[in-house]
Amino acid sequence: MAEDVALHSSIGKVLRDHQKRMNLTQVEMAAQLGISQPYLSRILQGKRSAVSLKLWNKILEIVPRPELLVADSAMSSVSDAYDRALIALGRGNHSTAEILLGQILVRGDASSAAAMDLTAKAKFHLAGILRDRNRLGGSDGAVTLYTSALAYYRRMEVRYRTEEVTFMLGACKEMSGASKTALGTYRGLLKNADPKNRVLVVRANGRIGALATKLGELQEADVHLRIATEGSVHLDDSYPYSYYHEKLAILRTRQGRLEEANASLRSARDEIEKGDRLREVQSLCVEANMYAASGDALSASDLLRKALVTARTYDYAHQASYINRLLASLAEDPKPVSGEKS
Repeated sequence: MAEDVALHSSIGKVLRDHQKRMNLTQVEMAAQLGISQPYLSRILQGKRSAVSLKLWNKILEIVPRPELLVADSAMSSVSDAYDRALIALGRGNHSTAEILLGQILVRGDASSAAAMDLTAKAKFHLAGILRDRNRLGGSDGAVTLYTSALAYYRRMEVRYRTEEVTFMLGACKEMSGASKTALGTYRGLLKNADPKNRVLVVRANGRIGALATKLGELQEADVHLRIATEGSVHLDDSYPYSYYHEKLAILRTRQGRLEEANASLRSARDEIEKGDRLREVQSLCVEANMYAASGDALSASDLLRKALVTARTYDYAHQASYINRLLASLAEDPKPVSGEKS
């Protein structure tokens, strides 16, 4: 076991959050860790790439989060870190998962086919966390990680994973505002998709429908969203059913079919799992657009402000940015901006 522990940049955020929560000055926190204030400052700013095992264990003492225990002797392999990262993701603890996945990438294990496959999976999951935080660009952003994972899966001829990563790159294009480019990605993906991959077929149809709605191509949107909502009934995961019924509600709102829009929104909410804050935020945004479409800008704004609080609390940067744009749009002109992805 190496004496130094590699750090992912997120450790600075974890420690800053702890400092704020405990109302500590940097001097006080440095004293707890047994280091100087300037040294702590470099860690908080992400300027330290590694620390001693002794300091790492001290960090774990004052920030008691067992999922962070990557370099401890209890960690027998990188696969343990990956398993713990998935557990952290399942608990909604994205900061912890980011650190663990980052540790895997720092190690860069290419000693076997299994190790390289695990590294590609770590890149995929870490990219998802960064995407949700709207950290798309840069050498360590979501697009770079997805692109690297895609190159690996293409080289290994893993069709399912190749399609999955291509879909997520399409999502990144959407988030960056390149709606037409993203639409082309989804259309190409759907054209060449394995028909047995029912999840991908549903998701691609759903995204094409959502983007076509945004771009005013309502007839095409209707076709693809009906395929997505009907197909989602047969999937094990309730998320696509809920999500694409919301997109259908947006389309029906754009078409002026508000009664059907309300029915679609109710169907969507029936499937949202309790505690799924991201889906709650997205659902509130859909309802806000429906209020705006009916001329009730006040109710729409109230819902958006409620959604914004949750988005900020759980660090959903993309959703927070989207909600702020909607609020600004309502302040200027109380009409819906309902085709945009939240």
